[in-house]
Amino acid sequence: MPFDSARDSALHREMKGLLELLGAPHEEVIGQSPDKAWQEPCWAIYGITEGQALALGRLYDQWAVFRFNDQGRTVLAC
Repeated sequence: MPFDSARDSALHREMKGLLELLGAPHEEVIGQSPDKAWQEPCWAIYGITEGQALALGRLYDQWAVFRFNDQGRTVLAC
């Protein structure tokens, strides 16, 4: 069940604060479903491990994180 938009926005801002505190290179991007019916602001975080990405996803109640590499995109369940 999706969060209400106020909670989702608060978690997004909280994650930004943590990423800045940690000095993790990041940028805001738009995550979306393949049919573009669902879209929301997300964070692209560079130079972290898969385990770190999953831990951040769990900390901020995400259902999944995306991994991008030379082989393409993979969806990892949190």
